[in-house]
Amino acid sequence: MCGRFVARNDLATLTQVFRVDRLDEQVLESNYNTAPTQRVYIVATTTDAAEQDDATEQDDASGEVQRRLAIGRWGLIPSWSKERSIGARMINARAETVSTKPSFRSAFTRRRCIVPVDGFYEWRPTPARGPKQPFYIHHSDSAVALAGLAGLYEWWRDPQVVDPHDPQAWVLTCTILTMASRGWMTDIHDRMPVAVDPSDWSAWLEPTMTDRDSAERLLDQVMADGGDDPWTGYPVSTEVNKVSHNGQQLIAPLEG
Repeated sequence: MCGRFVARNDLATLTQVFRVDRLDEQVLESNYNTAPTQRVYIVATTTDAAEQDDATEQDDASGEVQRRLAIGRWGLIPSWSKERSIGARMINARAETVSTKPSFRSAFTRRRCIVPVDGFYEWRPTPARGPKQPFYIHHSDSAVALAGLAGLYEWWRDPQVVDPHDPQAWVLTCTILTMASRGWMTDIHDRMPVAVDPSDWSAWLEPTMTDRDSAERLLDQVMADGGDDPWTGYPVSTEVNKVSHNGQQLIAPLEG
């Protein structure tokens, strides 16, 4: 699974690496302990005329599809949900069932995104069922400063806001896809996030690929292109266990 990650959120770097055309007006600070329900950046394709529930469709009147860096809430809220609390349980979507599970299948074919991260945390069980040891995990290629995780997004209409034109009426949420661990990661956890290789970014964000069979083939390609062992890592302090803790010290290698 992927339950915490690091996002330094350097706008200049994000814009350059992911070739973003549009930016959200708000700016997120660096977060070394990003947790579920917190706000995160996502990369998605959109048009001027489609900013909410049809955000991945190209509008014939407006023309150009753009790549946008938006801010969403981590934990996907399905459009049919009556309350937002369900999002806390929807931070990850299993690659094996994402195309058929009611909570994710619509977003999988119509609203795919990329979640930029510097790395993520995972906890390895210790002998005798002692406290789990946290690891900071990042891309195994030291030249890759940012990894793009395969994600899905959804616009949720808050029924408590009467005016549909009120900015608070629509909530942008997202989830991160996971797959069975490979290579080095199998020693840490049985699941890992799906990393999208830069060669697949455009295809993953393609707004016109809306049938399930094509999306499933694309996901298979993305998982294959991600490599057998895209991650490396090292143990870090248990300080990261508390969501309230933040700062660069969380990713410092554990001494001794």
